[in-house]
Amino acid sequence: TLLAQGYSVFLRSSYGLTYLADPTLQDSTGYSLDVGVNGQITPSLNGTISLGWTHEQLTASGTNTAKNIDGVDSNVTLSYTHPLRPNTTHSLSFYRNPGVALLLKSSSITQATGVSYIISHRLNRYLTLSPQIGWTHLESLSGSKEVADLIQVGFGLQRTFTKHLTGSFSYLYQTRSSNIPANSYDVNDVSISANYTF
Repeated sequence: TLLAQGYSVFLRSSYGLTYLADPTLQDSTGYSLDVGVNGQITPSLNGTISLGWTHEQLTASGTNTAKNIDGVDSNVTLSYTHPLRPNTTHSLSFYRNPGVALLLKSSSITQATGVSYIISHRLNRYLTLSPQIGWTHLESLSGSKEVADLIQVGFGLQRTFTKHLTGSFSYLYQTRSSNIPANSYDVNDVSISANYTF
């Protein structure tokens, strides 16, 4: 929904499944629902603020024991985008999620701060290649008091099929370094998605 020139309100939902090979770590399923405002602050600077609800269910590998985590989440993002060449742009994004859980029972509060850099190059009128690198700092404000840093390197391919339908493929390598030794590990992530706009 367009609020004013360059500003809009959005509703975003997601559902995720995570299965880990390490039996000492917990598999998880979860979903989130957020509403927010996105706006063009300057021709090169874009900002987003959102607030929503997150539910996650953790299951110990090989058991039927599950733990539910529910809480209110919020997010602030700033993104600076600038053209390098006629078919190439680069962008630097900063995001901050304070992990607000409103003191809900059995909730987990984790602060996340990160920055990412992406170069997007149009290979042709339908296909765009986007290598990226990023860093995220996590701090658990309850429970384990874990502090962790994540470094991500990867790339994405986006394909336009119709005026309203796009699809994407992405690969991401992530290394996680934690003050809790058992929580330091590497991840290879491959994802495929489709997006339809009305």
